[in-house]
Parts: sequence; structure tokens; C-alpha cells
Amino acid sequence: MKKRVLSMLLAFILCFSTLPMTAFAQEADAVAEQEEQQETDSAAEQEEAEAAAAPGEETPADKSTTAATPGTEDSTAGEAPDTVEPSVESVSDSDAGTQDTSADDEKKAAVQKVQALIDALPDEVTVENAESVGAQLEAIDEAMESLTKEQIAELDMTRLHAISEALNTPMTVPMTVAEGQHVDHPICGATCTDKYKHSIVTEWKSIDSEAALQAATEGYYYLTQDIVTMETWKPNNNVVLCLNGHSIAANGDFVVIEIDKGQFTLCDCNSSESMHYFTTSKEGLFTRWVPCEENTENRISVTGGVITHSVGRSDLGVKVDNNATFTMYGGTICGNKLQGSYNGAGVYVHNSTFNMYGGAIRGNAASWGGGVAALGSTFNMYGGVISDNMVSASAGGVLLSDKSVMNMSGNAQISNNIAPTKWTTSGGGVYIFASTDGEVGNCLYMSDNAKISGNTATQGGAVYVRKNGQVTMSGNAQISNNTATENGGGVYVENSTFKIAGGAPRVCDNLCQDVQNNVYLATGNAIRISKLSTFAGKIGVSTQDTPTESNLVTVAAVAVEAGGGGHLTEEDLDHICSDKENLYPVLVGGEVKLSATEPHRHPVCGATCGDSENHGNQTWIGVSNLTDIKSGGYYYLTDNVKLNDTWICTYDVALCLNGKTITCAAEVDAIQVAKGTKLIITDCQKVVGKITHAQDNIGRDRKSVV
Repeated sequence: MKKRVLSMLLAFILCFSTLPMTAFAQEADAVAEQEEQQETDSAAEQEEAEAAAAPGEETPADKSTTAATPGTEDSTAGEAPDTVEPSVESVSDSDAGTQDTSADDEKKAAVQKVQALIDALPDEVTVENAESVGAQLEAIDEAMESLTKEQIAELDMTRLHAISEALNTPMTVPMTVAEGQHVDHPICGATCTDKYKHSIVTEWKSIDSEAALQAATEGYYYLTQDIVTMETWKPNNNVVLCLNGHSIAANGDFVVIEIDKGQFTLCDCNSSESMHYFTTSKEGLFTRWVPCEENTENRISVTGGVITHSVGRSDLGVKVDNNATFTMYGGTICGNKLQGSYNGAGVYVHNSTFNMYGGAIRGNAASWGGGVAALGSTFNMYGGVISDNMVSASAGGVLLSDKSVMNMSGNAQISNNIAPTKWTTSGGGVYIFASTDGEVGNCLYMSDNAKISGNTATQGGAVYVRKNGQVTMSGNAQISNNTATENGGGVYVENSTFKIAGGAPRVCDNLCQDVQNNVYLATGNAIRISKLSTFAGKIGVSTQDTPTESNLVTVAAVAVEAGGGGHLTEEDLDHICSDKENLYPVLVGGEVKLSATEPHRHPVCGATCGDSENHGNQTWIGVSNLTDIKSGGYYYLTDNVKLNDTWICTYDVALCLNGKTITCAAEVDAIQVAKGTKLIITDCQKVVGKITHAQDNIGRDRKSVV
């Protein structure tokens, strides 16, 4: 009973402990097993001694009982065993009625002492009193060692039994994890919520030590406790591991998990029922998370299982190499750090594939790629979070290099990663490395509800895309609330492609020195908009080149793609805005340009559209005389116009009077519309303009020529 109670208390304490307690738990289990074995061996020796002893001779059991009774230590304890004379007769002699009154009193006192310890136990076990209860149970355990079975039978064990029942009752943090329990579940976690509709796996096998972890062959496994490893775990092909809310912590400067050539899947069915604690640690140029105690000030709480390093230890979290595949459904990879100029502290992927459906990669630190580094690889981020990682150079969240492709979809998020701003750094969220062979190199595709937000760098707070790289956005993808200290609060585009492939993607509310700075286009770069689908999002734009009245700067054009082509329209213009004041997007020759002159822009029916046609905005070209109209299009008057002869409209024209007046000073028609052409007259001003004749002149304002 007492061993069982102590084991249950240890399990209770482990529910609220941090990673260093793992070693303690393993040591405690080993000690308990050793003590139980010693008791078994002692019992066997005791039986042999009692069988061989002459009547009235003291057995080893009698000696143990006598010497351990508090307050009855023999003054000859230092003598050799065969010279010690028993101070009290053996228990077996008491059955014959030979035990004296003094011995009875001493044994009653021993029982009363243990009873007092039991009565002092609290009514319930809580997180706050767990340690003190542990000390009490240890004292009871030691005192009960001196009692015989007959003495133990005299004890009132009610309160001790109550503690046992309390330890078997689920707590605020469920005991399921500490006890190593595990319920069958799909490969993707506690329940399957994705499109693949995974069935429930029933072949899960338990792992309770590093030795069992290292020995795992192809199959499904789950952890029953936190495990501290002394060397890299290299899982065999087709191993699926459920963290079950527990941790794997490397207690050395080596990679926690290395996947070479094969396939490995990580999940966690207790992602919200267990807790691990971390705190930030400033280590040279880096800041990363390290394990800490629950009562640590400003601690960071991580729910579910984790892959990490012990305090003072550092290296990769997960390494994926040689055409291997790592699939991650759950768990948190955190608190890992790479020294020197190495990449990818959380997950390093080289010539391989990383599929991330869920879980998190947080609080890691490296020179490049604090969260993930993909080199010559494919990174499919279908969900999950990459956040709170830091670098000393660039690529706070993700590094793409050597013609890697990252597909970011679902509700995947990259947030709050940092490339420090004390010196020039790039790509707080994602850094897309240059390709020098003239071909399209590294690519980032964002779709669905993928989001990059809250990241920081000197340039490219969210994304920095270098030579021959490509960023493509579609669906409801969003890049927002990122920050840069120099340029490209959202995206910095340098000799690369930034493409919109339909949908309603948004790049907005990104800042540089507290000013809107969303997509920053270096000289010669422009946003490419696909005409294969409708674009309905919002993109803010800044340029390295400064537009003037005579030098407009192109910021958007049609994407060059198979089946595409054509020109941008007024509808596309509605979704491009200038980050800077006094610069205006205008549509010229089928491209969107920034102009220093404010455009005249409104629906064809007036300042705003109030009719059932739902007219969209149009850009109107200013003219000071009707003879300046040389082709069809939308025009507005910049000044009052005086006609000395009839103006004949020979093109399809929409003319906004803009509150101005056209006055005919001759006795002729002011305007004639040629056969087969169309003229629309409108006005966007509250005080509308008019078409009239000068005093004493007679004629019509307009005439259609038939």
C-alpha cells in the first residue's frame, strides 16, 4: 500500500513538473523497483533463517524488528551480530505469552507514532501541498518499516486510504498523461478533422524509456512519460509516434530526431491536456526558449508534447535528409538552437519533404531559418504555426534555398518571428534565397486562409524575395501587421516575381517606421496579376523609384502565363493602392502605374453610382478643350470651354463636365454626334456644369448626326 501511494503521488507531481523532472521520475521508479526486489530477497532469507534457528534463538526478522523500533536501540549495536543480546524477546516468543510489559508499551508507542503521522495527512492532495504530502508519506513509509504485520493491523488507515483514492481521481490537469494511459485514435491526433478521414489506429504500442524509443521498429507508438535522451534518435522507416502530451528532450549538443531516407510521422493526442513550461534565454546574439519550473516568473506555457533540448544544451530539433519525409500532425518543436552559421534550428530539411498539418515550431534560434530551413526540398504547410523564432542573420521563421518550394495553405500561420533590426537583416517571416542560374528558384505559394503576420526584420518584415524567387498569393491569403525598419514592411521584392493568382488576397497594414509599407518594389519589379481568375483583394504598394508628373512608375501588369494575356482593367486598379500620400495608381496602356497627379476617377453615372447598373470606377483623362479628344475613352474638363464652331464627336466618348461649362459663341450646334458613335455626358460635382450658347446666339446644345 505505502509503495503504491508513493508511486501515485510521484505521478501526481509529474503532471505539474517540467522537463528536468523526467530524470527524477525515472530514477524514482528505479529505486522503487530496487527496494521491492530487496524486500523480496530479504523475505526469502528470513524464511530460511527462521527454519534453521533453534527454539528461542533470535532470527534476522527479530533483530530487524527490535533494532528499528524507535526509542529501543540496543547499546551494543556496534558489536558483532553474534555477541548482541536481544533486548526484547522475538515476536514469535510473544505468541507463547513470554513478552514482558515493557516491550508491549514500546510497541504500542511505535504504533501510536505511525498513527499520528497518518492522522496528520491533509484531507486532499493539491498542486500546492503535493511536495509536503510527499514528505509526510516518506515519513510514514520509514516508520511503518519498523512495524510488524500485527502492529500494522492496529492502525486506522482511513486517511491514508483517502489519500490513495484522491491520487486515483482525475485532477485539473488530468492524470491520464502521467499514468501513461493512451486511447486509440487516428494517425492525425485525438480525432480526425481533415479531408483524409483517417481511421482509428488500434495497434499503438507504449514507449517508456530511451532504450524502448531507440528500439522501435516500423509501427505505431506512444510515450507513457517524458523521455530524456543521451543520443540522437534515428527512427526506423514508417514509425509513427504519438507524444501523448509528453516530451523528448536531448540532454546533449546533438540533434533530437534525425530522419534519413525513410518516413516518420509525429502526432499528439493530448495536445491540450498536459503542460510544459519555458522561459526566454538570452544567449549571445540569440534569444530562445529553455525549460523552466512552473513557478518561474514570466514563464511560457506550452500545452501538449514537445521536442526540445535540456537547459544548456543545443542543436537541431528535427533533421530530415536524403529524400526522407517528415509528416507532423501535432506536438511543439521548441527551445532548440544552432550555433555558428548553420540553418534551421527547429526543422532542417535537405533534399526531402516536410508535411506540416498541425502542431507548432516555436522559440527556436539559429543564424538563418530560426524555425525551418528547406534546402532543395518541398515544405507543405497545410496547417500549424511557426512563431516566436529568432535569427542573428535572416529568415526568422522560414528559409527557402536551393530551389525549394513552400506551399502554405489551410489555416497555416507564420507569426511573431524576429530577424533583429540592430543590423541589416531580411525576411522576418520568410526569406527566399537568390537563384543565380537565371531560372525560377525558390517559391512561396500562399492560398486558402494562410497568414503571415507580426514578424520583424530590417527589410521584408514578412517576406524578402531575392533574385529569381517567386511569391504567389491566392484565395484569402493575408500578409499583415508585419514591420520593417527600412523597406518592405510586408514584402520586399528584389529582381523577382510577386504574383496575384485570383481570389481576395490582402497585403495591408504592414509598417515601416510607422508608415504603411506593404509590397516594396525595387527598381524594375512589378506585381504580376493573373487574368485566368478574378482578383478581388487589396494590395498596398511602394516603389524604390519615385514617380513624378512626367515619369510614371509601373507597379502592376498582366502575368505572363499560358492561357493568360490581355491587359489590366479598371476593376484591377480598384485593388491596388499607394502606400504613400500624394501618389496615385492610374491605368495607362493596360498597366497600373503610380502618378504624382491625382486622377479623376468615379463611375460613369456621377461621383458615386446610385443606379441599378452598379457602375464601377473609371479613370478619366483631363482635357481643357474638346479638340484635345483624339480617341475614344473617358474624359473630363479641367476648365470652362468656349466653342466658336460645332464640335463633332467621332469616337465613343464619355465626357464628365466636372462642374465646368461649354459655351458656344456661334449660331450653330454646340456638339454633333457622328453616325455610329456614342457620347455620354455626366458630371461628378455637386454644382453641375452645363452646355449652353452665349447671349444672343441661337443653336442646339447637342445634335446626333443621322
